[in-house]
Amino acid sequence: MGKKKRSETVKAGTATIDADIRTIEVPMAQIKPAGFGIHIDFQLNPESSDAIRSLRKALDDGNVRLKNGRRITNTTDSVRWLVEQVALRHADLRVAHHQ
Repeated sequence: MGKKKRSETVKAGTATIDADIRTIEVPMAQIKPAGFGIHIDFQLNPESSDAIRSLRKALDDGNVRLKNGRRITNTTDSVRWLVEQVALRHADLRVAHHQ
């Protein structure tokens, strides 16, 4: 996994955030769309917990919102936002492959 650290102003949806940016590569497989949502219930180790808390603070400080318009103010919404970002990139990939 590649990791780059840079401090910059970034766009997150309609919000702008001044933050340290981390870039990761995420493997994605081609799948058939399920057409339904899933529920995830998990506990994080201390290092992962710190990472999500840091993400939550940056998103909250930047007044970032989820796709549904709700402002991100807790760690659960931070995880939702992170998965939404992966899903957006995955949708872009599917569209590119079907053109």
